[in-house]
Amino acid sequence: MDYNDLRALLSDDLLRTAEWRREKAQEFPDDRQRNEDAAKWAERLADQFRELDDEKMRSLSAAVGEYDLREAEVVSEYIRQIGFARLPRTAELMAYDLSMCLGSVSDNDAA
Repeated sequence: MDYNDLRALLSDDLLRTAEWRREKAQEFPDDRQRNEDAAKWAERLADQFRELDDEKMRSLSAAVGEYDLREAEVVSEYIRQIGFARLPRTAELMAYDLSMCLGSVSDNDAA
């Protein structure tokens, strides 16, 4: 997948997830702060992904490959966990971690 397309895809997914987290914050008042924090985290990562240079995108782009259903599911699940089970400090660290997750899916398929 082209670096620019991948940047846009991840940024858009992160922004959609931020909006979804805000809805969950309203729906679940007891977990409001965590959902609001996760929404802000996702927005910050979306902004950083737009600026991430090609060198940092290379391994993630290779791991994504054609971006079929399997890759889309891994990416979606990863992004939904941001602010909860996944806590990448930067888009660069998220790109690395996500490429490892995608690589382990490919490794499992080959086995």
